Amino acid sequence: MSENKNELKKININEIDKLIGNIDIIDIRDEDEIALFGTIDTAKHIPMNKILECPEIFISKDKTYYILCHSGNRSGRVCAELNPLGYDLINIEGGFARYRGENRIDMY
Repeated sequence: MSENKNELKKININEIDKLIGNIDIIDIRDEDEIALFGTIDTAKHIPMNKILECPEIFISKDKTYYILCHSGNRSGRVCAELNPLGYDLINIEGGFARYRGENRIDMY
């Protein structure tokens, strides 16, 4: 995992499997994307617009969350906007599109 005070915390999507069960993953993609492509086991679905509008409803400043989207761009945006507000968010780089792990859940 990369961490520098001047850059966002991030982790490569294919490093996630060894952490599943011990971390909180939030999938911020739209419902239709999850239905079409699937998701990662244990990931909680909270659409990007909802978590950005009212983060205090969905996440706590006392926990660390790993943020997942399709490519890593939207999750990076969510991290960039909410980390300065006191949330501890880690961007999952590469996103679900590059996930090759064993914890994939197909929704169809």
